[in-house]
Amino acid sequence: MQPLRADLIGQSTWFEASENGTGFAVTVTVGAGDCQAGCIERHTWSYHVERDGTVTLVGEQGDDITLERAVPTGDHITLNLSLVAGPVCPVEQDPPDPACAPRPVQNVEVLVFDSTGREVGAGASDENGLISIQLPAGAYYVVPPPVEGLMGTAAAQAFAAVGGDQVGLVLDYDTGIR
Repeated sequence: MQPLRADLIGQSTWFEASENGTGFAVTVTVGAGDCQAGCIERHTWSYHVERDGTVTLVGEQGDDITLERAVPTGDHITLNLSLVAGPVCPVEQDPPDPACAPRPVQNVEVLVFDSTGREVGAGASDENGLISIQLPAGAYYVVPPPVEGLMGTAAAQAFAAVGGDQVGLVLDYDTGIR
């Protein structure tokens, strides 16, 4: 399962997470039935995750969808980060100009924290803006730093995974080009 991506057509499962006063608000959505066209059925679960890792179901709604349960394996997870900056061109074109695709953000150290706030991992982006970090299964959040020459900072992101999972997150920086 990956974060919600507005640019991805046909995404049938996703999560959204945001930090709130005492932890994180996490919403998980699962769709079924012709998801290329927007999913005929959809079910959403809302959770509150405390910084100590305590998870509370806040509510759920939607269609009855059968899910296969993931079984934790005890294996590590792989966190794959992609740091990109955009927009690159001042005018959006249709069809999109490949020369205007977001550019990789290089040589930036990103920190990973567990649910207690303890730093558990770090990595520096390579020439393609990519970082790969191995972590034990669990709940984490990624904190990207500000980057000189770019506006603001990419948003912190929370995620959780069981052993053997690969988690992909995109950290979007703003170039300020309008």
